Amino acid sequence: MTDREARKTFPSAGVGARLATAVRALLVAAFVAAAQAQAPAQPPAPPQPEQQAQAQPPTTDPVVLDLVGYRVTVRQTDDGPVETFAPAVVTRPGDVIEWRLEAKNATGEPVPSVALDLPVPAGTVYVDGSASARSVATDGDPVELPAARVTFSADGGLTFGAAPLMRQVTQLVDGEEVSRWVPVPASEITHVRLTLPQLLPATTYLLVIRTEVP
Repeated sequence: MTDREARKTFPSAGVGARLATAVRALLVAAFVAAAQAQAPAQPPAPPQPEQQAQAQPPTTDPVVLDLVGYRVTVRQTDDGPVETFAPAVVTRPGDVIEWRLEAKNATGEPVPSVALDLPVPAGTVYVDGSASARSVATDGDPVELPAARVTFSADGGLTFGAAPLMRQVTQLVDGEEVSRWVPVPASEITHVRLTLPQLLPATTYLLVIRTEVP
């Protein structure tokens, strides 16, 4: 089954379909907010009389996003375990879903300062250590992106930090309050972000995470 066919299965009924729909809505909202933040403020031009009756051409987003989810299964072979992937239309407790967020530059020029946020879908938990990112040029091989470009949030996307994500806690030890930093459990990760200095033309950027259905 091709990626195009897999994407067409998401509107079907099932847990996987609802997860994909929710994540797509969040991605669109995040991208619109980022685009508005990057756009310079311009005073609106007064409409000209001869232009008022003309239909405005549709605008094109500079970055095209595509999200696909696959259910991951492992089968044993003579050469060892092999992972297989199927569209996450129906999921069950214990299933692992691999989410692949693709971003493509739809313009002929580099798009600067792009942050791609992938929320962990409700009803699933992030699989620790599963995040990765790479870029693929039209005429080149995949290139793994530095791990430092991938950051994590445990507060709904308000703040992000590198792995392992840490938080400060205060405990009472021998009657005294002691503060220390502890790792944030993977089950509390809410968002994963890929930060890029620019999106080059004719290049696809891919952010991959896995989540598990409890």
